Amino acid sequence: MCGEKQSALCVLIDAGKSDAQVKKTLKELNPLVEQFKRDPVVFAYIRSDEDPLVKESFDGNSAVIYKPKRKRYAAISMES
Repeated sequence: MCGEKQSALCVLIDAGKSDAQVKKTLKELNPLVEQFKRDPVVFAYIRSDEDPLVKESFDGNSAVIYKPKRKRYAAISMES
């Protein structure tokens, strides 16, 4: 999905630790994702409890915007 040669931005979101948190987070983000449906942006989510190593790389933030081809990223906070 966010392969090394991909030129699109990849937005990785920490959606939570439980099914209820994930469902709530994705429901809140759906309007935002719709705004980018024609843009070169890929949205993906992780679960903190299932992907702890990936979550560590977020450095306490809620999401990471990653540019795979350029190997650059920026961690961002999301407010509920």
